[in-house]
Order: sequence, then C-alpha cells, then structure tokens
Amino acid sequence: MSLRSYREVFAAKGAVTLFATLMFARIPLVATGMVMTLHVVLGLKHGYAAAGFAAASVTIGVAVGSPLLGRVLDSAGLYKLLVVTAAAEAAFWGFAWMLPYGALLPAAFVSGVLALPVMSVGRQAVAALVPIAQRRSALSLDSISVELTYMIGPALGVWLCTTLSTNIAMIAVGAAMVLAAIALGVLNPSIRRGDEQVEEERPPRRTWLRGPIIGMFAIGIGAMFTLTGAELAAVAMLREGGEVGWTGLVVALMCVASATGGIIYGARPSGISPVILLLVLAGLTVPVGLAGHDWWVLAIVWFPSNLACAPTIATYNERVMALAPVQARGEAMGLAASANTLGLAIGQPLIGAVLDAAGPVWGFVASGTGGLLLAGAGGILQMSRGRDQTRGAPEVRPQIDAG
Repeated sequence: MSLRSYREVFAAKGAVTLFATLMFARIPLVATGMVMTLHVVLGLKHGYAAAGFAAASVTIGVAVGSPLLGRVLDSAGLYKLLVVTAAAEAAFWGFAWMLPYGALLPAAFVSGVLALPVMSVGRQAVAALVPIAQRRSALSLDSISVELTYMIGPALGVWLCTTLSTNIAMIAVGAAMVLAAIALGVLNPSIRRGDEQVEEERPPRRTWLRGPIIGMFAIGIGAMFTLTGAELAAVAMLREGGEVGWTGLVVALMCVASATGGIIYGARPSGISPVILLLVLAGLTVPVGLAGHDWWVLAIVWFPSNLACAPTIATYNERVMALAPVQARGEAMGLAASANTLGLAIGQPLIGAVLDAAGPVWGFVASGTGGLLLAGAGGILQMSRGRDQTRGAPEVRPQIDAG
C-alpha cells in the first residue's frame, strides 16, 4: 500500500481547505437525526415511535428533493442552490422548536426536500479537485471524512440536547447549517474539472438513466440497508445483554474500521467492483449476531464487515459519476443520494420488525441478506449494458475505467 496517492490529492490547490470546509459543513447534517429524535422525546414529550415518524418525514423529503436539487445545481449553479437551501434550513430550524408535533411532521418533510445537499455537492467538488486517475483516492478520503463527522455530530447533538436544551440544539443546528452554506459559498468550489466544462445541450434522461446506473442505485440502497440494519441489530443485541451503555464505543469502533478500510482502498492502484464490495460488506454482516452479547466480542466480529463500508460508498459514488453525463451529474448524484436515503428508509422499519419478531441475531441475518440480494440485482443490471449496445441503444461512456 502506497500513500503517494493521498499526498497527490492533498497537494492539489485548495484541497486542505475544501476537505476542512466539508467536514465542518457535514457535522450539523449528521447531527440532525439525533437532535430531531431527542427534541420529540424530551422536548415534546412524545414516544420513540413519534420520533421515528418525524425522522422519517425528513428522510422521505431528502429522497424526494435530492434529484430535484441536483437538477437545479446542473442548470443554475452552486451559488443559487446554496441561497435557496440555506434560507430553507434557517426557516425550519429557527422555528421548528416552537411547532407542535402535528405541524412539525409536514415542516420536517419540506425541510428534507430543501435540505442543504452537502454530501452530494461535496463529492462532486472533491472529484473535480483532482485528475480522474486520482478520483478514487479523493473519494476514499471523502468517505473517511464522513466517518469522522459521524463520530462527532451525533455525540455533539446529544450533548447540546441533554446539557442545554433541545430547543437550543435545534437553533444551533440551523445556525450551523447557515454557516456551512456561507462557507461553501465563499469557497465556491468547482463541481466540474476544467476539461469537463462543456456547453453541449443536456442529454435526455432516457439516454443515461439506464440499467448500469440503475444498478448502481441498487448498490446504494443495499449498502445503506445493510449498515442501518446492522446498527439497529447491534443496539438490540447490547440492550438484550444489559450492555447498551457501550453502544457509542462500539459504533465509534465501526467508524474506525470503515475509515481504515477507506485508507487501504484509496491507496490501491486499481479499484474493485462495487458489487463485490457490497457482497463482502453484506456477507460478513450475516453471522455477526452469533458473537453474543459481550460488547467487545461484538465489536471484534463486526469489525471486518465495516472495513468494506467506506470503500463501498466511495466506489459507488465514483461509478455513478463515471456513468452520468457531465451535464446531468448533479441530478445523477442527487439520485445516488436518494438511493442511499431509500436504503435507510426501508432498512429501519423492516429490520426493526425483524428485531421485534425474532431478536437481534436474525436482525443481522436480515440486514446482510438484504444487502446480498440488492448486490445481485445491481450486478444483473450492470450486465444490461452489453444488451443495450447489442440493440443499438445510445451509450453514455464512463469517464473512468469500470474496473
């Protein structure tokens, strides 16, 4: 393994500033779920089911809004997108703490539709920062950065809610979102490489939204389904064994595993198919529940599957960018984000039902099995490229080797 590729990424002009800005901008984003949950439970005095519906409202909104905002990014540019989404974030988080539960649900959905798209914009900016040959390493670093924000954001949200109040936490999230939008606006990163600045007409969606890229979306759904399901199963396992207090440490260790895998993968001279990576991630998740209830044993057994987490996400985004035409990349990345969100939205209630009916061991089995099935679906859709070409269908050529 050589770290030369990472040195080359950080040597790019503005790289350190971009990665630092994105990490700051994503911390409030990953804190929103925890803050919303605790506000409903502690602030509004409702149950966890009600909190789940509130979180689902935001999730569904994000799934609907991501491709729409991506299309706005393609046509109107980053600055106008930031103005609209920053205003929406300020309006929601600045006043949501005053809303009764009945009004919070539709407001949360609208806020999700107009949520600041830090993840997808950041990945496009990171990819535009370096030559295509270094894109894998750059996106691996981006995935590692996301893992770090997940170690910081939710914990910070819990601290604000429990030490100060959920109202203050809601306002703080909104203020941080606005500051993040301002920081991105000042930085104004390019979302396309200089040699990708094309003036050609936007190609019809039917010419690129075909089997191969839809297969990638199946991979995105499968990855998030497996990850969120396994996390829920781990919480249930630890709770069943009376060790729920170790949950934070176990999840943090899984973030370390993912970051480690990302570092190793990004330093490789060649990539690995996202189908294979998801098969590894999901396949190694299936038997985790057999580890038992001791937190340290669970962490050891769960560690190997999480080594594939950041590589899967990095390669997934890399391949979507490769398959989408430059003029529609924002919409494609928005759809990629929606696929991730859909995986979360499906995984949480489905694995939750499995946990209620059969217990945490089967929660891990169901999480991994779902990922394996979606990896298979993604692989089948990938093979449709050859059939389309045989029939004379138009082809969108990827800008990197499909590996």
